[in-house]
Amino acid sequence: MRNHPTNAGPLPLLALSMLLCGAAGCAPVRPADMSAASHRREAAIEDTRAAQHRARYEPGATSPVPGTPPVVVNGVGIEDDYNPTTWHLTRAQQESRHAQQHRDAAAALDRFEARECAGFSPSARAACPLIGPIGRVSDIEGGVRIELARASLVPRALAHMRCHHAYAQERGFPPDVDCLLYIKGIALRPSADGRAIEVVASERGTTAEIRRRSRVLVASP
Repeated sequence: MRNHPTNAGPLPLLALSMLLCGAAGCAPVRPADMSAASHRREAAIEDTRAAQHRARYEPGATSPVPGTPPVVVNGVGIEDDYNPTTWHLTRAQQESRHAQQHRDAAAALDRFEARECAGFSPSARAACPLIGPIGRVSDIEGGVRIELARASLVPRALAHMRCHHAYAQERGFPPDVDCLLYIKGIALRPSADGRAIEVVASERGTTAEIRRRSRVLVASP
């Protein structure tokens, strides 16, 4: 006598593939997608889902293969059976792998901030750098050039800016912070002449936001 489960049934192949694709998060998890804390919350949610699916798997469950006629042997029809709850195990594995990707992403953000902020105290990391004294701010291709009064100030100012940008990235670039360095997708680099710091981006909308924030936060004569 077959054991027909009450918590699952056969799924059409297309529906099953869509379901598993959603569980796996077909696009890979990237650290910059969200904050480290959000990555860890997502991992916990997916761990719970994985446990729920594992609990719904019934090792002894059987059901006829949909659309498959019985095989006749010596005049007796024998149906091919399968376990209709096996997909719960597949789903659980997908959820667990995706949860681990989120944990790895959170750890990567933590390591990135630690590396970029080596030598800066927690309070310094959290403070939006006052880059100064400022000589002037001017537009360049992709962003702005922030010229300092002395070239000797550039290395330390750039290091602090990179630290604060890493700090912002670890927290998912909160939208309520109007700091120049709380912009996703920017690059920070010293100018060729060594007297300035360049903040640039490849996307036009990001470039416009760089220019807006540089003029709000950095007073140029």
